[in-house]
Amino acid sequence: MSTHPRVCYRVLGPLSVSVGSMEISIPTRRARGVLSCLLLEPGRFVRLSSLVGALYGFEPIKSAINQVHRGVSELRKLSVPISSGQKSFRLDALAESIDCYRFQHQIELASTAVAGSDLDAGKAMYRRALELWRGPAFEGLAGPTFENAARYWGELRVTAEQAYFDVELKLGCFKEILPRLAILNMKHPRNEIFLGQLMLSLYRSGRATEALEAYSKHAKDLAEELGVTPGPALSSLQVQMLQQDPTLLPE
Repeated sequence: MSTHPRVCYRVLGPLSVSVGSMEISIPTRRARGVLSCLLLEPGRFVRLSSLVGALYGFEPIKSAINQVHRGVSELRKLSVPISSGQKSFRLDALAESIDCYRFQHQIELASTAVAGSDLDAGKAMYRRALELWRGPAFEGLAGPTFENAARYWGELRVTAEQAYFDVELKLGCFKEILPRLAILNMKHPRNEIFLGQLMLSLYRSGRATEALEAYSKHAKDLAEELGVTPGPALSSLQVQMLQQDPTLLPE
């Protein structure tokens, strides 16, 4: 059994590490890069060549291998538990100690709750999951390895946000979520799921004109910039609103 103190890792935003109740500072770029790469595969050995590639790309500096070893040494001095293998290193950490994996677990629990018609529990779980985010995943780390990881977790975040707002709409909280949906629509102007949720929230709040104006602006922007029209789901929602379909109103 490991005698290391409990270490918690956060990558949903800038890299952050705490040992016990104490936040620790990781002083060098190489140490931050090594740890971030090991966090992608907790509990598994990561080849030295993969660490070099993540930190220094396809044309690493001559001292790249030495720099990785120095990064590992710096982390160990900070009580970060790292084991050595054959030209490889392993972060001795459980997934539950890393915020991105806790996020993933929470949204899986939330999805199960919603599927079982426990909307209140699902809402609470989605909210707890989304509150783990402090900024873009792996913020401040450059290179394809971290950019791909950031893209993966960012897409999962968007999916969780969409599911969360679906639950809020089912619970009749359409007025409460309007400000957050407006922000998300500015952040993701081509995401038609967020736009549809915004339109439905506006419509149910007695602001049908604004809902239809949001659709018209989106359609105009698509036509001018891409030469395409809105997707069938969003177009169908617009038609329902124009026809004042009673099924759009909350029960």
